[in-house]
Amino acid sequence: MLALEQRSPFSFYIPANTDRRFSPIGRRDLKALVFVASPSDSQRYNLAKFDVIATVDSVRTALGNIPTDVLATVEDAIAPPTLDALCSQLILREFDG
Repeated sequence: MLALEQRSPFSFYIPANTDRRFSPIGRRDLKALVFVASPSDSQRYNLAKFDVIATVDSVRTALGNIPTDVLATVEDAIAPPTLDALCSQLILREFDG
């Protein structure tokens, strides 16, 4: 979706009660965390099945040379797509977003 919509909003600063400023980031500073989940019992919730491998490949293609860590049921994922794995990655690593 990022490759299809170039008008996606992005902000370096979000007004808050704190006085914390964020320095500008460049393309070399970016790193993405990609989370792709497809429940095995998707019909139970009336959800359409989708191809996880194709979805991960598509996101990686859209991100180009931005390094990605993937949480999914694909061969080179760093962890499965669970809430615990997502929380761990967000706490342990620095991602832009």
